[in-house]
Amino acid sequence: NPSPTPPQGPRMKAVLLETPAPIETHPLRVQDVPTPQPGPGELLALAAAGKVKVVVETFPLAHAEEALGRLKRGEVRARAVLLA
Repeated sequence: NPSPTPPQGPRMKAVLLETPAPIETHPLRVQDVPTPQPGPGELLALAAAGKVKVVVETFPLAHAEEALGRLKRGEVRARAVLLA
């Protein structure tokens, strides 16, 4: 029995430079590659260096239904906060 194929996980497109050489002789190549995953502490190091930008969208409490609709449609990029 052949062994099952392991799951691939998230993928992304990357532009690869195979060899440090002029583009005319060694063109860049677009390839589908695994999405890199941060290692232990890498995100903490970025946050400590001030490199992480928190995105918060605020809505008045009276617009809670609008905020919920936007969340359900995937139109809020990060956090939605209702203000009283």
